Amino acid sequence: MNYEKQCPSARNLAFLNHGVSPDRNALAKAAGARGNSAPKPTGPRRAPAQHPRVTTASLLVGVRAHLGLLALAGTAITCLVFLFAGSGSWMFALTEDSGIGFAPDPAYWTMNAEATAVEALTCSALAGTAFLPFTTLAVCGRLCGALYATDARAVSRARGTSPWRLAVGDLLTASLPVQALYAATVVAIAIALSLRAGQANLLGAVLASLAPRLALALAVNESFIACALALYRLIPNRAAAFGVMAVGFIAACVAQLSFPTMILPIHAGLWMRISSATALHTLVLPALVFSGITGVIALALYAHMQR
Repeated sequence: MNYEKQCPSARNLAFLNHGVSPDRNALAKAAGARGNSAPKPTGPRRAPAQHPRVTTASLLVGVRAHLGLLALAGTAITCLVFLFAGSGSWMFALTEDSGIGFAPDPAYWTMNAEATAVEALTCSALAGTAFLPFTTLAVCGRLCGALYATDARAVSRARGTSPWRLAVGDLLTASLPVQALYAATVVAIAIALSLRAGQANLLGAVLASLAPRLALALAVNESFIACALALYRLIPNRAAAFGVMAVGFIAACVAQLSFPTMILPIHAGLWMRISSATALHTLVLPALVFSGITGVIALALYAHMQR
């Protein structure tokens, strides 16, 4: 008969000789059993999605930089110009069958370009597009200044965030206040002009005619926003970048007015055509192709400069 079974003290002494207490020995066996039943995963861990967080961070920067208030100020200036200088035309040139340019007065379109009442009201509502580039440049400049005033963007890149995600987030942050307020302003002006002219019965036709032109103007402006962001990264001096783009827009308007029979592949030329009585089917393809190509190239350049 085993001596350890007969004497409890001998059994305890045997555990002491092995260097492990009875309780610890049992715990070790239980842990081993659990380990064998649930093996640890050996595959690579999947990193959490960063795109929503990157976009949210960019939007938060835009809120703190008061981009909405800046876009609202540009909208208010446009409405005041309409209110106090809404007669005649601002930039206009006659063509063989109509005219092109920015003219906020519906009577000017009917008398000089022989436009119908619906066309005149639609073109007049879009005349405020002449101020859209300046609001866009101000918002983009403010956003770039807020993004690179601190080391937050460098920290994002150090964490391995994709430069394309950063670029898309910045584009969305700049686009939301500008595009939303511009669209709301154009629709509100169209309603106000229709009511002031006593053409409330034409309001439905005016809005139906306005919708596709407004969509094209927004597409062109999206490309312009991407170009503005890239230029602000190329030229660190924001005042100089604003001046270059503003002067370029005015020069492009003059160039389009100098060749009224042609659709120049520039932002100002497309905006002037969209804001006029030019046939819509001749504008859709040039506007979408130009906006898509220039927008992608500018966004790729902006993303490359995030490295």
